[in-house]
Amino acid sequence: SASPGSPKGTEWAMGTTAEIASLKFASLKSAAGGQMKAVPDTAFVLHLIEEDVYIDVTFRSWTSGQGAGGGFSYERSTQE
Repeated sequence: SASPGSPKGTEWAMGTTAEIASLKFASLKSAAGGQMKAVPDTAFVLHLIEEDVYIDVTFRSWTSGQGAGGGFSYERSTQE
């Protein structure tokens, strides 16, 4: 699930790597405004903290399973 501190070792911001200088990073759930069901077709930047790598991620779907599991799909690209 998208708990407040997850995923470990990452931080997220709404936007793209083209805007990286102005982005504010937080946990995924915080970056999504606490509304994970609203993330489809929203661009995010994933920062892998230990590796210092930034990745553009756009979620294409997000489903909550209410204890029975859920799922998501996404597209990604890296900026070097």
